[in-house]
Amino acid sequence: MSYIFGMVKNILKWRMTMKLLSLIFIIGCIWISAYATPNSTPTNQNITSKPPATGDTSWETSYCPTAQELTKSDLIWKVGEKWKSYGESFATAISNFTGAQWVGINIGKIICLYDSKESFDFPIALEPVKTMLVSEPKGINWSVNIKGYKICHSTNVNDCSFVVQKPKVIKSIYEEIKYQPSTSANKNGINL
Repeated sequence: MSYIFGMVKNILKWRMTMKLLSLIFIIGCIWISAYATPNSTPTNQNITSKPPATGDTSWETSYCPTAQELTKSDLIWKVGEKWKSYGESFATAISNFTGAQWVGINIGKIICLYDSKESFDFPIALEPVKTMLVSEPKGINWSVNIKGYKICHSTNVNDCSFVVQKPKVIKSIYEEIKYQPSTSANKNGINL
């Protein structure tokens, strides 16, 4: 009989241990959802992405276009010659900015997302027309980096700031590559 009581006692201890582990797991999930997702801190803090603090002036803070800046040409949404959607859309009007996505490893690309006024259409995704090097965004509205993927949920473009490398202005391609023609090329009959 004492053997059965010993088994019951061990089972009860095991059940208590499992309940305790389940409780710890649930508390951990609540903590992660509260502190590791966008908009989890008070919005009165205005923390935005800033250029690297190395004194390098080749980086600048940038933002997605506002919903009012988008225009439609055929089935494509765009903002001048700088941003455009690569997916076709039947939406007739944009209702608001819904956030941004960043994909990369330290440096990546940015996609700005907008909702249409029609309920039948997918979100409009705008991307830069020219390649834009975007540093990994930081700030209270950006989610944690999950396998090179970050999301910013906000209806205000200022909440989803990101840092881009300014395009380098090349005056002369020869100056850029430090090309100096040698005189040996002329000896071989090549005109420079």
